[in-house]
Amino acid sequence: MVLHTAAASQADGTGLTPLAVTPQPQRVVMQGGTATVQGWPVGSDGTAPHAASLLANITLSSVVTISSLPSSGPFIAMGLLNASSADTPFGHIAAAHGVTPSAATAVGPEGYVLNVTSTCIILAAVDSAGLFYGVQTLRQIISTDATRSTPTTAITDWPSLPVRGAFMFGAPDFVAGASPDTDPGVQWLTALADAMAGLKLNTGIVTSGFWEWIAADGTPQGDLATLVAPRE
Repeated sequence: MVLHTAAASQADGTGLTPLAVTPQPQRVVMQGGTATVQGWPVGSDGTAPHAASLLANITLSSVVTISSLPSSGPFIAMGLLNASSADTPFGHIAAAHGVTPSAATAVGPEGYVLNVTSTCIILAAVDSAGLFYGVQTLRQIISTDATRSTPTTAITDWPSLPVRGAFMFGAPDFVAGASPDTDPGVQWLTALADAMAGLKLNTGIVTSGFWEWIAADGTPQGDLATLVAPRE
């Protein structure tokens, strides 16, 4: 078992290489094993349905309720965890696998606790943003081949900065309400939102000759709501 922090980027003498995740999580403990997660059901407490569906697509499986998960695994369980949710189906399953409300609370808003073992994955957070960002980490560490394998690891992660974003000047114009299938400007913005979400960015400033959008608090504004909201 090897601990790596956000500053670690190269393999050390143990032969265990830090996870190739951008941005690097705050704390990573490599366990030295591998989990083959293809087909593992994704149990969700319903807090972040889009993130749960994204994870099910990655693992070639489906989303189910926490209570529907097999008791002995394999499975993926994700949900909110704090003092008030400790006595819930997700709270019970998280505790059974070593993830406590205090651990989830310690990482704060937009943070997450992620434990990957050979038989289960537990993803806990105090808000839906944290669950979404945890899925973005899994999205990077789960292979895209038929096995959908991932290193076994324990991760605790939280944002170093409250505002993390990108500024794009001279973005293409778009027609309000246009479909991504027909409007190049909307396609560009959709691709930008996806890329930003994957990097755990929460702020976008995009300007052109006709419009400006600023969402400093992560709240979508104007016509971009349909592009951004599903990615939160």
